[in-house]
Amino acid sequence: MNKTLLTLLIGVAIGIFVAPDKGSTTVRKLKRKFNDWKDDATDHAMDLADSVTDHAMDLADNAREAFSTARSKVDTAFD
Repeated sequence: MNKTLLTLLIGVAIGIFVAPDKGSTTVRKLKRKFNDWKDDATDHAMDLADSVTDHAMDLADNAREAFSTARSKVDTAFD
């Protein structure tokens, strides 16, 4: 992971030096792109959190139902 990040940063640095635009324009583009990536990552994280929450709620509902069924069977067996 560290090598990949380092390689990415080196690539970005080289790209800045050989970019056809002015430095300020390139930096602005990089900031915009980074913010887009950050927003996408945030959206994906929120989607994942929602999915996990939904799955956990489904599991809890299934556990409640199984417990209720088992309790009913035990109550019936002891009557």
